[in-house]
Amino acid sequence: MRRILIHMDPERDREQQELLAAADALFPDAGRQLHVLLIHGTCDALKGKVDAILDVRDHHIDGSDARQMCGVMAALHQTHAYDAILMADDLLGRDCAPCLAVRIEAAIVTSVSAIGNEQGKAIIERPTHVGQAIGRFEADPARPLVLTIQPRRFVPIDQAERPTAILRPQLPNLAASDIRRIARQEIDRPDILDSDILISGGRGVARDFAALQPLADALGGAVSASRAMVDAGFADRSQQVGQSGKRVSPRLYLALGINGAIQHVVGLADAEHIISVNTNVDAPICSLSDIVVKGDALTFVDKLLNKIKEEQSNGTV
Repeated sequence: MRRILIHMDPERDREQQELLAAADALFPDAGRQLHVLLIHGTCDALKGKVDAILDVRDHHIDGSDARQMCGVMAALHQTHAYDAILMADDLLGRDCAPCLAVRIEAAIVTSVSAIGNEQGKAIIERPTHVGQAIGRFEADPARPLVLTIQPRRFVPIDQAERPTAILRPQLPNLAASDIRRIARQEIDRPDILDSDILISGGRGVARDFAALQPLADALGGAVSASRAMVDAGFADRSQQVGQSGKRVSPRLYLALGINGAIQHVVGLADAEHIISVNTNVDAPICSLSDIVVKGDALTFVDKLLNKIKEEQSNGTV
């Protein structure tokens, strides 16, 4: 009997379905148990789709603290002896997964983009060399696996109905969280992980970063940013694309005034199409782009937005 533990955010429905699809691809044959770990949350949509929901409500545990989450999952592994532990490839997952793999002596693959099966063995793929190559890894069935799963890589599938047990695990005393909440900010903008179109700004749009939002609204997308813009206070941390931000996979990534340091482009290696607008056509991001427009990014934004409005008034879009 194969056992899989999946750490899920109870508020991210799409991510839940993709993680379930990844678990199904990892062990496609019958005879597996799916356990879902939820921290301070409930999710009725998972009932009937997994074998057990591990409902952790200890007020001493902070679900955003990678050290504590590592301790929680290590304790659960000691009890249930999981064959694989899956989590989202986000900031928490990338912080937690390596520590967890060391603690439970597991193999680890981060940023998983595909899972196949050859001769009864799981074959795991992840992008390498800034998305220019694919690494393939054969899972050792004798060792547990820790995987972080990239968004939008696994197509949700219908799960067979099954009885779901609600468990309240008894966890050992964990070290107090080092994270101190100083404020809570409600964000009403769409999550860049869920957007098919991203209008992303760098230093080249610093003089009027707010001009990107009307274009994003017109295209049905969201605004994202480079780290430089976040550090300068023009954009929120939740909008940051890159190694220290979010790894996105939109259908279209419009890079406005972005140079494209390696730390940024690793976050958009899975974008289907990239259009760059830059005064410097030798900027690193231009070599990765499908289309490069030489010129001022804000002038481009203004002209494109006017063109969209013109087409809308003519009824052609």
